Order: sequence, then C-alpha cells, then structure tokens
Amino acid sequence: MMLREPWRARLLFLSVAANLFAAALIGAHFVLRPPPRPPGPPRPEVIIERMARDLPPDDAARFRAATTPRLPQFAAARARMEQARAELARAMAQTPYDEGAVRTAMQAWQAAWLAMSEDLGANMLRALSELSPDGRRRLAEAGMRHRP
Repeated sequence: MMLREPWRARLLFLSVAANLFAAALIGAHFVLRPPPRPPGPPRPEVIIERMARDLPPDDAARFRAATTPRLPQFAAARARMEQARAELARAMAQTPYDEGAVRTAMQAWQAAWLAMSEDLGANMLRALSELSPDGRRRLAEAGMRHRP
C-alpha cells in the first residue's frame, strides 16, 4: 500500500529552493561587499571631494586647485597624529601602568592632532578665499546638512 502525499514532495522542493536562495544571498553579500574602510578619519582627498561636489563647477575647480597642493603636508601631519595615537595606546596598555608616560603620550597626541587640525583649517581658509559668494554659501549649507 503506497501513500500518496504530494504535499510532502512539494514542501521538500520548496525547502530546498528556499535554502538555495538563502545561500545565494549570503554568498552575494560576501562577494559584493565593499572593501573595508581604513581606520581613522577620512583621507584628505575624500574630504576635499565631498566638499567640492556641493559647489558650482567653477568654484569646485578653484577649491580643488587651492587645496590639492597642500595634501602632502596634510598627509604628513595626519601620519604624525596617527603615530602619536599609537604611542598613546601603547602607553595605556603598558604594565605596570605609568600615569606619567600616559600623560606625556596624551599631550603628544593632542599636540599632533591640533597641528593637523590647524593645517587643515589654514588650507580651508586659503581655499575659501578663492570661492565666489555663492560657492561659500553652498559650502556652508552643505556643512549644516551633514551634521548628525
């Protein structure tokens, strides 16, 4: 005596199909995933391009021309800041804990961060002086839009 239960066969087929679909979605996630971002703040080139995309074409070209020549100096300042941050992390993890070494490393990191920030600010001031009033207004509005 043979029992006919076609619903079980259909259920089995549906289950296999759902599992294959799920496996394909998971596989696509790993294959199509964007590369991981480097740690730390965005690269200066990325910051400049984000700012320039909100500008009229003429102002964007002037903005890039004013900021791009200083990128190597900014990259060096950023590297010094990252190095100071790494030294701070080493001092914090040191055993036995040495508060004086951590304080010194923290002050070095703060000084490097401030120097990097001042370099970026000076570069931005130079670039802003090259923009039209409309370009400066757009840049200001874009900065307000991107606030969290």
